[in-house]
Amino acid sequence: MDYLQKEFTNPDLSLEKLADYFNLSVPYTSRFIKEQTGYTFTQIILGMRMKECQRLLLDTSISIKEIVKRVGYYDVANFTREFKKEIGNTPSQFRKKQINSAL
Repeated sequence: MDYLQKEFTNPDLSLEKLADYFNLSVPYTSRFIKEQTGYTFTQIILGMRMKECQRLLLDTSISIKEIVKRVGYYDVANFTREFKKEIGNTPSQFRKKQINSAL
């Protein structure tokens, strides 16, 4: 988990790279993560990225495009779809909603 916490913003992070880093097979690494956490590798990384994105949207005025890059995505449109699916709003809607509720 420490490795994932350090690397989750790396857009090239993958289960294969994680397994290679620890010199384990991909299937074993996948199973081990699921058994230990109850979540898949993809779910963990997505959760970390969404949490960091929400933090940046609330605590900074950084553009959404820059935030998307900082949390490990290449494509703004793809990230926006994922964010809306997970959070229920687009990143810009989330930011506006949080700002308006704070006023």
